[in-house]
Amino acid sequence: MAERAKYWANPTPELRAQYESAFAPETIKGQYLTGEKPGPVGPDGYSLDIAHTTESGYAQRQDDLIFDYQTNVALYPQFQDHVRQYQPEILAAWGKNDPSFIYPGAPRS
Repeated sequence: MAERAKYWANPTPELRAQYESAFAPETIKGQYLTGEKPGPVGPDGYSLDIAHTTESGYAQRQDDLIFDYQTNVALYPQFQDHVRQYQPEILAAWGKNDPSFIYPGAPRS
């Protein structure tokens, strides 16, 4: 998160370029397959995601989303306060081996 915060504070073209590896086919496949037993995850999802990387402006749009994610992070305290106050029913599916949304974030605190 520290690297993202550095990028958010000073979004230079060089820092922006460091996220281009996120759009590589092997990285995309890894988002689907990391932590899974070989076999149960079919290629449909990651193949479609990889196909989209060839669209004009794809990298720019994805970079914009990565940059804008800071808005979500800044709002985390408000989201958490809302859930604590109103205690809505929430069903969240969380992959124990997900490389992005790590397991320690799943258990209720």
